[in-house]
Amino acid sequence: MSVHDPAAPVLARRRPGAPRILAAVLGALLVGSSGLAPLSPASAAPTTIVVGETGCQEVAGNIGAQGPAEITPRAGGGSTCFVPSGFGPLGDDVVVEIPAGWTLSLAGLSSDATIRTSDSCGAAGEADACALVLDRITNRGTIEIGSSASSVVTEGSVTNEGSIVLGEAADGAAAPTFTNAGRLTNVGSLVIDDEAVFTNQLDVNLKCGSTLTGVVAGIAPFDACTPPTLSGDAPAGQVAVAYSYVYSVAGDSRAAANLRVAEGALPPGLYLNFRGDLYGYPSQAGTFTFELTTQNDLGGSRLTDTIEISAVAPTITGTAAAGMVGEDYYSEYVVTGAPAPVLTLASGTLPPGVELTPFGLYGRPTTAGTFTFTIAATNSAGSARITSTVTIAPRTAVATTADLRVDLSAPSSATKGRTFAYAVRTANAGPATATSVVTKVVLPQGVQFVSASGNHKRYGPIVVFTTPSLANGRTATQTITVKSTTTGQKTAAAAVLSTKTPDQDVRDNTDTTATSIR
Repeated sequence: MSVHDPAAPVLARRRPGAPRILAAVLGALLVGSSGLAPLSPASAAPTTIVVGETGCQEVAGNIGAQGPAEITPRAGGGSTCFVPSGFGPLGDDVVVEIPAGWTLSLAGLSSDATIRTSDSCGAAGEADACALVLDRITNRGTIEIGSSASSVVTEGSVTNEGSIVLGEAADGAAAPTFTNAGRLTNVGSLVIDDEAVFTNQLDVNLKCGSTLTGVVAGIAPFDACTPPTLSGDAPAGQVAVAYSYVYSVAGDSRAAANLRVAEGALPPGLYLNFRGDLYGYPSQAGTFTFELTTQNDLGGSRLTDTIEISAVAPTITGTAAAGMVGEDYYSEYVVTGAPAPVLTLASGTLPPGVELTPFGLYGRPTTAGTFTFTIAATNSAGSARITSTVTIAPRTAVATTADLRVDLSAPSSATKGRTFAYAVRTANAGPATATSVVTKVVLPQGVQFVSASGNHKRYGPIVVFTTPSLANGRTATQTITVKSTTTGQKTAAAAVLSTKTPDQDVRDNTDTTATSIR
């Protein structure tokens, strides 16, 4: 159930056996197929229409319905009187009584009348039950469901500006029921007796100034309806680092449903939900000032806040792989920082035929030898450097090279907040033994590291496994246990290399796997 608007209900319990709540009726006339019978001597007595073959058409005539009322058999016995929308309301000088065995279905109209069920409802069993079905109705009068085997069913949008009373059951009889299958907005009075049953299937909207008497399952007690106050001072954050803060809305717990940004803008990458939660991953450094506002029926509150988002200084780690003349070469560094650092050659010389890309070293070496160089990783927060030495071997017999492969797998789906595992399989197809093998896994954003097997180190979202030696035909399998803090599609990536043994085919040295988090 969701409650959209603030309300000030008086929450109290009506004790079993208490007198039945009935709206005052100045007077009534019984109208049926047999004629009229006075019930009150009052000169301004309202007209009572008893739903039946004749009464059904009288209700339609009272509102100037666009067509005749429909009378159809009801499942389980009895009849249904369906009254379509009309040009006017059911007036306050009308009482509509639903007798045993009848259902009155009203659609697309307003009512100032008193609508009630007969005390004889259900006396002869289920076929004798009576019911009121409301669809797209505004009730400004009184609806009284006060006997056994009686029920109210709301469909579509129903607004109660008057009173709805669900009374107590007769001794030994089934309790009257109220089933809300639509969107019920209560501006007036809603009374639920202790013996009655209220079932909420969709949405109850309690407005400020309305009253709720009785305990309704699924509708929790709420604060008094007072103007809200908004407070909070969000902390600073960093680019690409998870951010979370909650603003406080006091005075009416439901006023947060209207919380929004009135002026300015949140830091890019952050989001504000209706509960006051500010969360996300900042994507841009800077100072961001904005104004928040929230309101309910009695007033509003505004708050100006400023958040400083700073960049994250870069780091660069890793060992460059060995290579062979004429063979494809690929080697990555582990680079962190936000905004994403830019890699440049700070000093030294790369092996001829090898280039520095945004992801590392790539190419096809043309010259054997040993090459030493320094790589710089730079962003707006600073710079970090690493010096590497790469040995490029002359082209020789294939027996001196290995063929490494990495396979990364994970469940196709997982649940937010619960752990799942990545399996990392590193294999060598030879013919030579691969030494100093490094396997790297990059976890996706929103997926937190929990633990890992084997010899490993972690650099933020990157997990690095090292295998001293991997013979021809052998494999090494490791696992990484994680849990996701957000929903959506999460894709992890893996790469493998040897820092000592040339790899004759690097096309299978990377792999990815995707998991849908629900």
